[in-house]
Amino acid sequence: GDFFVPSSAGLVVQAGQVSVSGANTGILLDGLLRVETGGTINMDGGVGVNNYIEYSSSGNASIEVAGGTLTVGSQIRRGTTNPSGVLRYTQTAGNVVVGKNAAPVSNRGTFEILNTGSRFIYTGGTLTVVRPQTAATEATVLLEPAVGSVGNTTLQIGNDDTPAASVITIKSSIELGNLTLTGVNGPTARLRDRSLSLKRDLTIATGSTFDGTGLYNLTVKRHIVNNGTANLNVDTLFLRGLTSAPSAAMQNITGNIRVKHLVVEPETSVTLQAASGVEVDGDLFINSGQFIDGGNTIAIKGNVTNLASHVSTNPNAGGLLFNGSVVQRIFGSGQFGRLEVNNPTRVQLEGSISLNNHLTLTNGIFHLQHHGLTLGQNANVLGGPFNANKMIAVYGGGFTPQGLLKNLPVLAGVAPTDPYNPADPAYTWTFTYPVGSDDGTNRRYLPVDLYMANNSGGGSVRVVPVNDLHITFSDPDQNLHVLNQYWEVTSSGIAQFTALQRHHYTQDAVFGAEDQYIGARLFEGNWSKFFESTEPPIVVVDEANNWINIIHENVNLTS
Repeated sequence: GDFFVPSSAGLVVQAGQVSVSGANTGILLDGLLRVETGGTINMDGGVGVNNYIEYSSSGNASIEVAGGTLTVGSQIRRGTTNPSGVLRYTQTAGNVVVGKNAAPVSNRGTFEILNTGSRFIYTGGTLTVVRPQTAATEATVLLEPAVGSVGNTTLQIGNDDTPAASVITIKSSIELGNLTLTGVNGPTARLRDRSLSLKRDLTIATGSTFDGTGLYNLTVKRHIVNNGTANLNVDTLFLRGLTSAPSAAMQNITGNIRVKHLVVEPETSVTLQAASGVEVDGDLFINSGQFIDGGNTIAIKGNVTNLASHVSTNPNAGGLLFNGSVVQRIFGSGQFGRLEVNNPTRVQLEGSISLNNHLTLTNGIFHLQHHGLTLGQNANVLGGPFNANKMIAVYGGGFTPQGLLKNLPVLAGVAPTDPYNPADPAYTWTFTYPVGSDDGTNRRYLPVDLYMANNSGGGSVRVVPVNDLHITFSDPDQNLHVLNQYWEVTSSGIAQFTALQRHHYTQDAVFGAEDQYIGARLFEGNWSKFFESTEPPIVVVDEANNWINIIHENVNLTS
């Protein structure tokens, strides 16, 4: 029969072993049960045997684990007919295993602490919950104590005794320390009725699964190590590393994870380790610190809000991949590393941003709207050849205040002997602005190639294509003899600038006799015209290939 511990007594095991066995027997606890270093309480009656700890509702029941081992073959639970059980549980050391062989009471947790007067203090040792209840109607791990305190400790879900296809549910109103999922049969830990917060690590072993049911959130304040199922199936994963122990301000993700939404807001950083990818089926928010991709891909199907910093450690791999099928938007003015656009609909800016690493256009439009995109000196635009369906676009109206800005290197070179020829060996640095206009109705690819021979100032050049007649041509007769496209080009900080700009236009913008076109530049209110000649051979407008050459020879341009 059952072993009864009354409120006026206690069972303290300081050394040796106390055993409880026999079918459907256990400890009825209304007093103190304590195990210390060197002691063992063994309630392991064998496979399938129900050996439990049933605590009372008086408020006198206490379990204290200060060392040693407590193995419970079945459940630590309330009575089967009284839902008002109260347990004060304190563990500072030792090893506790619950549910080793059975858990037959479906409406009680395998390990449960709840109700007024209850307490769960867990600051040391290990706590393992092995199996779910048979036909469970209550959470397997039910932690809703009146008082709760958890330190750098681990709740382990599963071990090698966990049956195949086990789903162990967790319902906790308190923040836990570490959560580890393991076992040769790969258990699933599933959230029930509420979200979960961890002060430290989530560790998922090979074959195991964390399941947020798609409805609940998960907060992790230290590391994630996932060798199991990538999809965490949470609504939102919050990464909120803190400097205060037992959390960490510098968080790591090892292994692949997939979530609906991801919120990155550590005090310092979240870093993806080698071969560790992230898939976000919804939105990504970078609210604080640095999100360091470590050369891995972070794939997003929704929107991105960046109020802090995304860092790419490899300029040629990884980064943020926009691979949705509807319009994706980028909000915020945070710093970005490497980006890739692979969305046939488009990705668009809702504010100006800057990139330190490459932008890759694999598929679709990167639409700036009326905002600006700044590329650092080492950033390039990859993914060519580009066209009207794969480019950086603006709306294409006149005098757009932003556009594509490229920071230029300092370059010491010689003057070209054939300045209108991009193949001249003096042009040792080149960059293509793969820009165009897209107003929702008309889409045109209008790139600009920049060939640079000398630039002592560094600085930058910004380009905005305009799919319209220049505003200075207002006479109706003039409208019939001018290209109905132009480019706003502004610069800052460049000096002794020697370069060739080649602007590409589309044939449908040609009005009048194209062979009579003259390249021209409006600078500080004055038009400068560039005339062609046969000796020396100078081609300013190439009617066959639809481009216009403009040259700069050792000039200082600041606007």
